Amino acid sequence: MDLSLSRRGDYAVRAALYLARQESNEAVGVREITAAMAIPPSFAGQILADLTRAGILGARPGRGGGYWLQHDPKDITLLTIVEAAEGTLRAERCALGDGPCRWDSVCPLHTFWQGAVRAVRDQLATVTLADVRDADVALEHGVAPPPDAHRHATVTNLAETIDVEAPADEVERRLRTLTSDDLAKAIAHRLKAALDLDLTLCELAHPGRRLVVEVNDPIGQTARAEFDLTTEPADPLRTTLTAAILWRGRLEDPRPSVRAILTATARLLEDAR
Repeated sequence: MDLSLSRRGDYAVRAALYLARQESNEAVGVREITAAMAIPPSFAGQILADLTRAGILGARPGRGGGYWLQHDPKDITLLTIVEAAEGTLRAERCALGDGPCRWDSVCPLHTFWQGAVRAVRDQLATVTLADVRDADVALEHGVAPPPDAHRHATVTNLAETIDVEAPADEVERRLRTLTSDDLAKAIAHRLKAALDLDLTLCELAHPGRRLVVEVNDPIGQTARAEFDLTTEPADPLRTTLTAAILWRGRLEDPRPSVRAILTATARLLEDAR
């Protein structure tokens, strides 16, 4: 049973965390938030609107506008942020399905299940945005994660190149017009076919210069890769696509995954005529 946040809750916490880490409380633009926290732009408007409606963020539209925290991070609970995006945390139905007629009004798990739900809400209510921010700062400074961390991961810097069978100016144009959805389909197919990995996030930004990918393997190990892409003419008809990659994950060897992602990208650029 998965007790993780949905994507909506995940991105809401990311956005609030980024704003909590700002040295001043000035408005921060949507593009800066999404780029820094790998939030898909298609989600950003909904997430930031949820947080604004909940009174967590202030918002100012137009040139020079953006978002900021309405309260000190120590006065914003994690429960408030999560419920702003997910809705009230509660059991939507009886823990047990249809059963004997004596269960018509309530099942024998009801009291215990409701207690578990209350315990989750109570725990989230004791954690503040300041606590999450401080934990994030500690991770940034190399503090070891707990032994049961889902992201007990290595961090690796890699560099890879691949040739694209198209002139450099064409590749540049195609990178600018390539969509995250099209790239996600190509990468997902190659990762699954070659390595049995599931793609869970694919976001192309800046335009076509930064690629963020998240993958899961069959036993639940996860990885996140950030690709900074550059191009250079190899000859009049070919282009060398170079990626500087920051890889965070528990997969044993990231290079096959990186190669599969770059190969899918290169073949899509060749086909985007």
